[in-house]
Amino acid sequence: MEELLTVRQLAKLTGYAEQTVYNKVSKGEFILGRHYYKPTRKKVLFIRAAIQEWLINGSTHKAPGPKKESEQSKQTVEGTKSSPRVIPHQRRIKI
Repeated sequence: MEELLTVRQLAKLTGYAEQTVYNKVSKGEFILGRHYYKPTRKKVLFIRAAIQEWLINGSTHKAPGPKKESEQSKQTVEGTKSSPRVIPHQRRIKI
């Protein structure tokens, strides 16, 4: 059976702060199913062998994230670029 590490254990092993480990999970530097499991909503368990490989090879493989809103607004239905429509912010005033 593979050895699993908690966030605290991984932080001690790598020298990172615990919050840095959570940030790396959030940014996609650690990949779910490859580097860690989430048995519950709040619990993260890391696969020691995968983390050691990650440490040796570096963090060059990031999981692809969702497209940013600016990238999505550049494409239209036809696939051509269009200039985004700017709508000025309107402030509601109570009378």
